[in-house]
Amino acid sequence: ISLNSSTAISASQAVTITNPLTAPNAAQLNITKLYSGDTVPSKVTTQPTIGVQAVCSISGTKTTSFTAGTTGTITGLVQGETCTVTETAITGGVLAGGYTFGATSAAV
Repeated sequence: ISLNSSTAISASQAVTITNPLTAPNAAQLNITKLYSGDTVPSKVTTQPTIGVQAVCSISGTKTTSFTAGTTGTITGLVQGETCTVTETAITGGVLAGGYTFGATSAAV
């Protein structure tokens, strides 16, 4: 039996309908840590470890950690989905001259 055509059916006949699935395009987030208000020479004397969480509309919650000055990557995402990215931790950084880390913000 073919779809969208007329066929005489015998007493008992099985029909299988198959739909191929197309995998979504893979995506990833590349995360860079920047400091606003830093000067030359930098007040960051030891780069901290940064924890980041992405809550995504298809892939769910993903996390990563990386040392500032390098790029953190969150993989296993789907192209076109939306994610909310949050810095969850900043540890081990040393700042000079009485500077402290302030509140974070993210930009795409």
